[in-house]
Amino acid sequence: MRRVAGDRRLRELEQRWLATRDLDVERELIQARVRAGTLPRSRLLLAAYVGSTAAQQLLGTQGFAEEPNLLTWIRGLGKGRLARHPDQARASATRAVLASLELAIQAYEAAEGADPTMSVLLEDFHALRALLTAALAGGEEPVAVPRRETALALPIRQLLRAARPQGAASLAAMAVDQIAKLLRGEVRHQRKALRRTLSDALLEWTLAG
Repeated sequence: MRRVAGDRRLRELEQRWLATRDLDVERELIQARVRAGTLPRSRLLLAAYVGSTAAQQLLGTQGFAEEPNLLTWIRGLGKGRLARHPDQARASATRAVLASLELAIQAYEAAEGADPTMSVLLEDFHALRALLTAALAGGEEPVAVPRRETALALPIRQLLRAARPQGAASLAAMAVDQIAKLLRGEVRHQRKALRRTLSDALLEWTLAG
């Protein structure tokens, strides 16, 4: 009965945090999950790395210095203490690319029709998203795989075959760099916005995934 109540409390905290992203709720959720044994240290480290202030506070001097450069930050997902957990490192690198693709799809769908080339790129984005989603789910490669071997498709395919965390994170950085170059208008130049999108996606997966 106590376990059921504890599980219900965790779900309530997760839902509140997802709805508000409140720092106090985040701290409470992390502490509750640590006590329940559902947030291993590897996940706590990842939460701190991707931007959780509460996780950083809990780790204290064992936390991470902030890395302002987007691509260096992505490469860091496969280095140091994070590299000691290869499955998690590869998954987080893959999810960083997936979150970037989601942003690109939103931007292109909003502007589709203004440029004929957008529909071709949008088709590639959707196919690559399906490829990454299937890989993260452990399923078979989807039928609608990218038909063109582009500068974006190549590092993504290599990422999904990468065995070493550092290699996977480096390929993820290459893919995100290509996506950033394909983004149009202001979004392309707002790497802070892209970084925030990736941080939010990885933190959500780490704490509530």
